[in-house]
Order: sequence, then structure tokens, then C-alpha cells
Amino acid sequence: VIIVIIMEILIFLRYHYILQKLRQDSHSPNQITLRSSGMLPQLCGELVVTGLCLPPFVDFSWRTNMLYGRYTASLSQFFFSMTLLKGYHIVRLYTHFSRWKQALAKDLGWVMGVPIDVFFVIRADLKHRPIPILLISCCVTLLVSSALIRSYEIPYDQDPDNLHSKAVPKSGQDFLPLMNSVWWGFVTLTNVGYGDIYPST
Repeated sequence: VIIVIIMEILIFLRYHYILQKLRQDSHSPNQITLRSSGMLPQLCGELVVTGLCLPPFVDFSWRTNMLYGRYTASLSQFFFSMTLLKGYHIVRLYTHFSRWKQALAKDLGWVMGVPIDVFFVIRADLKHRPIPILLISCCVTLLVSSALIRSYEIPYDQDPDNLHSKAVPKSGQDFLPLMNSVWWGFVTLTNVGYGDIYPST
């Protein structure tokens, strides 16, 4: 919780610094606010996403029927999924230290009327360095999907007394070991699909 509070303060200070810089470069500094500059929705979004955390010793779970079995859902699963959205901080750091954020690139972007934002940096790097960017994107997708499938598959227990003739049996492999989840993500991402491990929810 303390780290989340520190991150929230740093995000607010960052937007405050950007706003002060915009006011210095403007002829009418008093008219520039977070709302008029269009940064207010971004600030609110970042504060909400960064503030998503489940306080210690606070959790709520409930059991329900799902696909001929029992499933235990909990708040910790939801907050874990939302926590993965904080990965945008890595994208922001990548964009900040990119060569497309240098002064010359910003000047050219201003002359051509092209905003040098996150999407421009990613598109430009995809054009100039497609292989490294695609490899990194595939690895990140693999890790995120593996973490998500593991989080949502572990609480599922198939009820042997409630099996139906058309029910798909639970995979023989368990998603509890992280490498099993990574293996499932790898064979799915590469369109191999051996079928030795598969989700049941």
C-alpha cells in the first residue's frame, strides 16, 4: 500500500511538472489547466489503475457451480488481473528513453504536425526494428496470458459426481506449476495446440 501511495504521488508530480512546462511555453499561462490541456482524463486513468490494490488481509471469496464442477472466485483474482494493467509503466519508460523522444524528433514532429506519443514510438520502432519488437511483444503476451490462466484455473475443481456424458474432462495437467501455464501459453501462441493441457473454465 505504501508503494502504491508513493507511485500515486509521483504520477501527480509528473503531471504537475508537465503542466508547469506548458505554462512556461505559453503566451497565456493562466488559461492552461489540466482540463484545457487534455491531460485530466489521462491523470485520472493513471491514478485509478495505479491505485488498484487489495489491502493486506482483506479478501472475499465465494463458491459457485461452473461446468460440472465447483469454482471459487475471489477479489484477489480480480485485483491481480487489474494489477497487470500497471505494465503500462514499462511502456512509458520505453517511450521516454526512445530515440523518437529526442529533441530533433520532437521538432520534426511539430513541423509535420505529428504528435510524438506512445503510439507513434511503437509504430516507428515496428517499422525500423520489427523483429526485436515482435519478439518482446510475444514474450510479454506469453507471460501475461500464462499468469492470467493460472490465476483463473487454480480455483476450479471438477465434481466427479456431477459429470455429464458431454462434459469435457479436466486436463490431466495442473495449472498450479507456473511452467505448465507457460507451456500452455507457448503451444497456444504458436498455434500448435498439443491438447495435453487446456483450460476447463
